[in-house]
Amino acid sequence: MFQIKPVQTKVDQERICALCNTEYDADMLAYSATTETGELLGICQFVMKDEAGYIKELVYAPGTDDFEAMFIMARATLNFIDLCGIKKAYYMGEEKPIVKAVGFIRDSEGRFFIDLTDAFEHKCGGKSK
Repeated sequence: MFQIKPVQTKVDQERICALCNTEYDADMLAYSATTETGELLGICQFVMKDEAGYIKELVYAPGTDDFEAMFIMARATLNFIDLCGIKKAYYMGEEKPIVKAVGFIRDSEGRFFIDLTDAFEHKCGGKSK
């Protein structure tokens, strides 16, 4: 099992970025993924501006490769962006299998894009009898 949580302080965000060998960006928010025992699995830094969400990158911690944890962390990030009323998001990092698995596609400008409209809405298609 694993835990996905918002990173609560900039000090923690900077520390986690250093552990993941990625550049810390103080202007961004972040989610982290850890095991139940607290082992770091990865980080996702993101920002919301100009009516869009921007995920800087999804970064595995060195020596880890938990695709499921990274997938859920990315989806939790997108859900948060959606809950803030923003319906489009872009992935700014390098292309990796996780990016397409989460649902990003290349737009006409070559950027990784996802439309969040109704992405997290649960709609029951069944009819009651």
